[in-house]
Amino acid sequence: MTDSSIGSNKGLQIHHAFPTRMNLQSLAPDIVEELVSYLPSPDALRLSMTAHGFRSIAKRRALAEVRLRSTERATVFCKYMLTDIPDRLRWLRQLEIHLGTFYEERISLAIPGLVRVLAHAPALRSLTFDDAEVMLESGILAAAVRMLTTLEELNLRKYGLLSVSTVRRLSSNLRKLGLTSMLLPRRDVVLNMLLCPAPEDLTDDDQADERWKSIEELELDVACPADSIRTIPHEEIVQSFPNLRRLHFTVTEAPEEEDVRMRPAGRAGWPHLDRLTGTPASLGGFNGPVKCLWFTQETPENLLEQGIAVVRHLDPVMLSVTIHPLPDTRFWNQLAENSNRLRYLRIELANAGKEVVELDEWRAHVPAALGRLVDIVCATVVITDVQSGALFLPIGDVIAQELATHVHSLRYVCIQAGSIPEEEEEWYGKVNWWRVAGSAKQRRVERVTTGLGAYVEKYLTSDKFERTLSLDDRRLFPDA
Repeated sequence: MTDSSIGSNKGLQIHHAFPTRMNLQSLAPDIVEELVSYLPSPDALRLSMTAHGFRSIAKRRALAEVRLRSTERATVFCKYMLTDIPDRLRWLRQLEIHLGTFYEERISLAIPGLVRVLAHAPALRSLTFDDAEVMLESGILAAAVRMLTTLEELNLRKYGLLSVSTVRRLSSNLRKLGLTSMLLPRRDVVLNMLLCPAPEDLTDDDQADERWKSIEELELDVACPADSIRTIPHEEIVQSFPNLRRLHFTVTEAPEEEDVRMRPAGRAGWPHLDRLTGTPASLGGFNGPVKCLWFTQETPENLLEQGIAVVRHLDPVMLSVTIHPLPDTRFWNQLAENSNRLRYLRIELANAGKEVVELDEWRAHVPAALGRLVDIVCATVVITDVQSGALFLPIGDVIAQELATHVHSLRYVCIQAGSIPEEEEEWYGKVNWWRVAGSAKQRRVERVTTGLGAYVEKYLTSDKFERTLSLDDRRLFPDA
């Protein structure tokens, strides 16, 4: 506070208070670290160069998560990190490499530096290659990845035989593995090598039987003819990854082959999964129980033909369905008869803002059909407009009231209305939660905070709720 005397008439002294200019360096280290954690890595690196007091905190953040999106940036990054190996590489925790495939000869220029970075990063936890098969054509880079012992997460995109060979020979006990965008050439050889290799095809340093037991989360994309469930390797996935808790499984349509391998009929599954994501076709050979089941976008016909059977065999507590806002109620009518444990329903209406008439027709038919789900305690409706059009946000209040009126077991409702702007993948919008009160025709909805809503959602997907299937937490109903 600054005192300023601006007059002395009659001995009067007037004081003006001016706020002291905030000095970031005067804040406690834990507060500075929290603030710095929200900065992108390049900004944190610039901050580390502004003052000695910020050096250690900002550098730790700047060098912890690194994304390399060009050969030039990869070369500069490696040169910088290798200039002071003890002080810089010790902070590296997550490394993503997206170098592209158009200039493979230029990619080779960055390989030696990347190999040295991997060899001297003592605490690297997560590694991602965007063009894995191209990158791993370098034997020294593949060997560097195999020799890492600290990895907990490995993501290989556009993978093939070299990627599978590397994964099977890892020295790290992974917690999460991602193999996505499977390359079509020799896809059957790749699939067999990944999930059910012949003993004579395995190398002496194959570690899959031992190392893969630690994997709890798997994102897997396989390419195979999807017209028959017997071409999809459900049983082999269960056998290869026996301790999974979360699985995101995608089947990419591949051309029919004369010698396509047919799998035995039947279902396979784990003792328990926390989350399973995919289309009804891709998940058709799995067995439950599953806590949370997420169906990615599917047509009403396929959802009806295959989705109901998947729900019946997986018996989820929470079900998420992505579908266009059509007034077809057949799936919802049959869902009531095939979902013994279902308590939390999430419906994502894809591109609901494109035709407002479609959303009105959905409202006129589906909420009433959901009334047959007599055990549902929470419902979420996500209204997504990929064209970023004029979604009328007050529609959320109307839908919440309609759901509360028709579904008599509901205790909470969440409406998310937003859009996905062009050339972006993130959802932007508004999230509102309501608590349902009253009975029979006096049912009403009362707004609650998004903080309470987040707590409700976390509680509904918890192990405790799965055991009891009851909303018995007093914090959820303070007035009861």
